Amino acid sequence: MGCCDPNFRKDVEQQEEHVNQHQRESVPLAVKSIIVAVVAAVIGLLIYMS
Repeated sequence: MGCCDPNFRKDVEQQEEHVNQHQRESVPLAVKSIIVAVVAAVIGLLIYMS
């Protein structure tokens, strides 16, 4: 299967879509984790300060 094969472009586009889907899913998870950590730290500080 060379670069001139008509199916080559389809396969590459499908692989790109698959990779992009995984990248889109991982970013919100990282953001959610950071938000949870910040909220937990704020709650911990509020409990510690009172």
